Amino acid sequence: MKKIAAALLVTLVGASCAGPKSTIAPDSGLSCDKACEDQLAVRALRETLRFTFNLGVQGRPAGPFDVTVPCTRGGKARLTGKATPEAVLGSTAVEIRYALEGCGFTTVGTDPVQNHDVVSTGTIEETGTIAVQPTATTDLAFRSDGISVAGKVFVPARDYSESGCKLDFTQKASAVVGSVCGRVFSPFPYGGVVAVGDQGPARDRPTSCDAACADTIALRALRETIKLAYNLTVQGKPIGRFDETRACLKGGRVRVAGDVASNATQGATEVKLIYAFEDCTYMARDDDPMQNYDVILGGTVEEIGTLTVQPGSTSAAVLRSEALTLKGKVFSPGRDHAESGCKVDVAQSGNQLAGSFCGRTVGVRL
Repeated sequence: MKKIAAALLVTLVGASCAGPKSTIAPDSGLSCDKACEDQLAVRALRETLRFTFNLGVQGRPAGPFDVTVPCTRGGKARLTGKATPEAVLGSTAVEIRYALEGCGFTTVGTDPVQNHDVVSTGTIEETGTIAVQPTATTDLAFRSDGISVAGKVFVPARDYSESGCKLDFTQKASAVVGSVCGRVFSPFPYGGVVAVGDQGPARDRPTSCDAACADTIALRALRETIKLAYNLTVQGKPIGRFDETRACLKGGRVRVAGDVASNATQGATEVKLIYAFEDCTYMARDDDPMQNYDVILGGTVEEIGTLTVQPGSTSAAVLRSEALTLKGKVFSPGRDHAESGCKVDVAQSGNQLAGSFCGRTVGVRL
């Protein structure tokens, strides 16, 4: 029987424009005019498309596809077209039509221009090549005759709303240029963002932890507990249906149930799993105070997504819970943190995790 690729669980996210109050970062003291807002809106759209591609298309066999994927906190995206790997060039040729229906996406970063919480509706066409090897270069064109984007961008958050907007931009390597709503936006580099929680060198690490900081660590604790549960029950075992229960590190238990499918050719694993936590205790200790916690989890979390181990690919998944319970300590020295009936709607693309946690916008780099 086929075995699931030996990779750590990687999970992803979207968000609603009418989302909760943001706790993503303090006021930057900077300003953002209309040209800046347009640039951020395009960045948000590009992140949305990248996520839905990773969630619905990446890892599938070459050729035509027609797949619909969920966007967190409501909405969906239908992707139709074809993707053809070019082994010699180390890239994948794509012709994709994204039909977005109230599709929300959130990015939380330490840089004000890397923050957005928007909902998009309309169709966008993407053509060109996506690099999957260091020797190749991404070369893509994006066009739409009527996209609508509404939500918030920047820190401090600014309202952004455009309807029936013509979109035309390109990405070559990491450079993005073009126009939105008939306005030319300033070129910007596109790549992975640095999320709250990536504290860098020891000298930059915090010595105190406020409520937003505690949320960030609690989200990390949830993600890493799920990763451990996946590795204990699913990883390395024959694909198919799972229903297994394991003891947690310091007491309690977790039941993992659902379906796992594998695409050996593309090095991808598709998961639809439910994690049921019963006083499941997990802890982590590290020199970085932001990576310290000792928490007990209760409730269920659903995970839907694609996990990949192929070089140049990015795992993508959605994590949702209607009523999660978390209590214990976070940070170092320990800070009491407790949540009950916490609604979770987060997503991960690669090592970036962000979304709504207990009604607040939170992000972390894993």
